[in-house]
Amino acid sequence: MKKVSALIKEYHLTLALALTFTLLIALTPFLYFKLNPNRYLGMMSLRCLTLNLLCGFVFGSVNGGKFRKLIPFAALGALFSLLYLKSGLFWSLIPCLALTITSVIMTALVAFSLIEVEFKDKS
Repeated sequence: MKKVSALIKEYHLTLALALTFTLLIALTPFLYFKLNPNRYLGMMSLRCLTLNLLCGFVFGSVNGGKFRKLIPFAALGALFSLLYLKSGLFWSLIPCLALTITSVIMTALVAFSLIEVEFKDKS
């Protein structure tokens, strides 16, 4: 577990990039579906915006900004979410979802590495 925590701290940017591109590739087939803009996609985009803002706050404030390099992932996700909310372009949902999922997963990994350090200090 200590090795996993050390890997997360050392390669957090690489992990985030790999997750983003993997999710973009996995979500590409959804570009071939014709979905009319509806309120459910708008609500999903608004949820993605909220999650990205919260993840960006976590990346900037945890450990004195040690994970500040991950803020662009959350910021881009929020930008694509706002783009969908403003224009209704379906193609902007794919990067919005990929970046939101990446930000949430990286937030969980950051929390895991911090909890690992906290338990290590107590024992």
